[in-house]
Amino acid sequence: MYEQIERYQVRDIPKVGYEILGEWKDDVHHLQTRLVFNYYTFQIDEAEARGLGTPFDICHQGLNSITNIIGQQVGPGFHRVLNRKVIGPQGCMHLADMILNSIKAALQAASREIPDWVEKDDYANRWASWDILFKNKCIYWSQPGVYEDSVNQVQRSFMEKKHK
Repeated sequence: MYEQIERYQVRDIPKVGYEILGEWKDDVHHLQTRLVFNYYTFQIDEAEARGLGTPFDICHQGLNSITNIIGQQVGPGFHRVLNRKVIGPQGCMHLADMILNSIKAALQAASREIPDWVEKDDYANRWASWDILFKNKCIYWSQPGVYEDSVNQVQRSFMEKKHK
């Protein structure tokens, strides 16, 4: 009766962060987003959206609300920022979902390997702040002792899966 397809591609941008390309399709929507997430500041440096297919012409105007998040800090309270700046009478709720999923995709990419352009100590400090976000959110991150050497455990697991 209904099918929705989402896809996110993450590319690293040396000495900046990550570019995230998002795509969302169903029977009446075909939306694309592009965000640049700054690894050092946790801000969104660039944001754009395109509507290749929308149910109504006015939807294209709502997609313009993505520019309201440029310069915004990603962290606690970011959902409220999206509610205020992207969702509403002048915005688009699907766009807000895509933005959140883009940020999640960037964090997933960042957890898989340390980019060459990032200092190992800096990455370790950032990881320490990231893993607290996952605490008790899933079965793995709820296990005793999981935070001891978590960055190496996670990256080792991803590498093993990649080489199978």
